[in-house]
Amino acid sequence: MPNWLQEFEHLIQADRLLADWQRRVADQIVCIEEMTAKGYDTDLAEDLLRTMEYTLEVGQRHRQLIVEALSRCDEAPPAPSSH
Repeated sequence: MPNWLQEFEHLIQADRLLADWQRRVADQIVCIEEMTAKGYDTDLAEDLLRTMEYTLEVGQRHRQLIVEALSRCDEAPPAPSSH
């Protein structure tokens, strides 16, 4: 069975990476829009965007696998401490 803490740490890391990739995709879209407005060829930029979107999609599927692994953990998450 997966270790709960390890999987939770993986989930946190996946969320950070996904947020970063979402920002990168958004930045690339803006870049393409600016290039288009200036009349530049955007073929390579659009190819890169498709690759970035695919990477984001794979990351989202990986995150789902982590969530599923967490649901199978045999140990319970730590109880919140009372202050």
